[in-house]
Amino acid sequence: MNNNSIEFELNNCNDELNAIEHLILGLGTSQVCLYLLKYAVIRSCSCIEHAFKNLIADYYEAGSPRVASFISRHVRENSKNPSYEAIYDQLNEFDSTMATSFKNNFLLETDHERYKGSLKSLKNLRNDVAHGTNITTSIAVVKTYFSDSRKIIECLDRTLDH
Repeated sequence: MNNNSIEFELNNCNDELNAIEHLILGLGTSQVCLYLLKYAVIRSCSCIEHAFKNLIADYYEAGSPRVASFISRHVRENSKNPSYEAIYDQLNEFDSTMATSFKNNFLLETDHERYKGSLKSLKNLRNDVAHGTNITTSIAVVKTYFSDSRKIIECLDRTLDH
């Protein structure tokens, strides 16, 4: 990736998910596993949200320092559930050409529909955890959702680099 701080954050989250998976496997049927799984869902989804908002904010702040405060308030610090559509819409608010470029680059990804579905599933799981709904997924599935969602972030990073 071109944005080293975002790449570091994504790698760190991936390392945490691997550690959580090992803990869950070691704990077996312990009630603690459910808490670890819920943490993994929140951590991974929040990482993707933070990554997309900061990639966009970093790019546009560098281009126009006068609007840094606005960007910080309305992009970086704004609570926004991550989704392909949210990323596209956020870009489109700044530059429709950049948003179209992101969309076209993303459509070139062989498994783009799977990536969108994984991010939607990850977001839905986070919302379920936030609203107290039981989740019945596995850490392996959460890791797959994160990995697929990361592909969207990597596409955004490549698009913003041009």
